[in-house]
Amino acid sequence: MAGVQNNGFNPNFVVNVNKGAKPQRPEAAKAEEHAVKQPEVRPQERPQVSANDVLSFMANSSIYTTIATTKQINPAKYVSADQKVEIAKSMESFESKFEEYFNSIVDEVPGIGEAAAMTLAAKMVEDEI
Repeated sequence: MAGVQNNGFNPNFVVNVNKGAKPQRPEAAKAEEHAVKQPEVRPQERPQVSANDVLSFMANSSIYTTIATTKQINPAKYVSADQKVEIAKSMESFESKFEEYFNSIVDEVPGIGEAAAMTLAAKMVEDEI
């Protein structure tokens, strides 16, 4: 029997034949796990500021008061007359397909939001192209 005792077998290890079951741990490890508790973490105390003060600060902040400048683009510099006609035809085709898909989605899925229906219709047109 001496050979059986010195084979390195761990007596605390339990073989569980249930599928998906976790191996059991000794009770001492479970008790230690429950004994360790994390201390409560409290946020730092800060003085309360009224919402009106925050909004007035944001309104007077230079980040929000700067006006973005826009650059005027003249499409005639980049698009020829033939290309303009082709783009107009393409857009008419897109809009008619989009409207057809949008209406069918709204009819088939009652209660769907307008934004969701538009997204689906645009995706359907994109997949078709």
